[in-house]
Formats: sequence, C-alpha cells, structure tokens
Amino acid sequence: MGLEGLTGFASVAQSGLGIAKAVLPIVSGVGETAQAVAYGRQEQEAQEYNAQIAELESGLALRSAARSDLNATIARNAAGIEVSRTLEAGRKVQGTQAAMAAHAGLVVTEGSPLLAQLETIRRSQEDAVIARWKGYVTATGFEAEAEQKRIQSQALQAEAQMRRRLGRQRLLTGITRATGAAARTAENLSNFRWPVTAPETVPEYRGGYD
Repeated sequence: MGLEGLTGFASVAQSGLGIAKAVLPIVSGVGETAQAVAYGRQEQEAQEYNAQIAELESGLALRSAARSDLNATIARNAAGIEVSRTLEAGRKVQGTQAAMAAHAGLVVTEGSPLLAQLETIRRSQEDAVIARWKGYVTATGFEAEAEQKRIQSQALQAEAQMRRRLGRQRLLTGITRATGAAARTAENLSNFRWPVTAPETVPEYRGGYD
C-alpha cells in the first residue's frame, strides 16, 4: 500500500472514530432510558407480588380468627351443657337418696337423710361451677386468639397497601430517571453533527518521473 493509500485509510479510520464518539452518548442515553423503565417495572411487579402474598396471609388469618370464634362459642355451649348435666345428675342422686331413706322408714327432711341430700346438692353445684369455669377459660383463650388473628390480618392488609405504594414510587422513580435520560438523549441528538473529514490533498506536481 502506497503513501496515498495509507493516508486515505487513516482518514477513514479517524472519521469512523469521530462518528463513534459523536454517536456514543446517544446510544448510551437510549440504553439508560430503557434500563430505567425496566427497573421501575420490575420493582413494581416485585412489590405487587409481595402485596398479593400479604393479602393472602391476611385472608388466612381472618379464616383462622373465624375458627377461633367458633371454637369459643362451642366451648361456652359445651360448658352450659355440662353444667345442666351435672346439676341434673345431682338431682337424680338426691332423689334416689330420698327414696331409699323413705323406703327404710326414715324422715327424709331431717337427720342423716337430709345431710346426705345436702351433700349431694353441694357437690353437684361445685361440679357445675367448675364446668362453667373451664368453659369460660377455654372460650376466653379462643377469643383472645381470634382477636390476635384479626390484628394480624389488619397488619397484613396495611403491609399490602404499603407494598403497592412502594411499587408505585419505584415505578415513578424509574419513569423519572427515564425522562431525564430521554431529555439528555434528545439534547445530544439536537447537538449532533456529523464529523467533517478534511479533504484529501494531492501532492503538487513538480515534474520528473514517478
């Protein structure tokens, strides 16, 4: 390759480098814009997913609270049934004692027959109080559990709302960054000028032979 060829090649290379240098900020700006939008969308989708998980857990907590409320009702009803059964059993024992005393020719309203009946009544009433107390304790425990689950459900709902707000903020941040990058790209485009290549110079002919 002669001197003229080398000179032409260097000129083309310099021109290419000039074009690349001029275009690079524009290409970079386009990439930055796309990246900012993608970041915002990914963050919003991630927060939306987390919000849906929180809402699902909130629903499960509410259903668990409903089961606890039901168990509390069952415990109170069971306690009421047990109290009635205990008192009824005591009355039956008392009636049997009175019948046996009468059959033996004793006066059922005084003396030992009366004391035996009073003891039976006392025991049945004590058993009834214990049954009612057990039912109350069990029901109260279930009610406290239900209230805790409702509070947990409300907290999860609040978390879901917070996640969605955060997702919108992240998307807005991405859009804001993309807008800034797009503005810079537009400015670079408006200022873009193709590099001017210096015209090739032809050596002056001085006569003689090549």
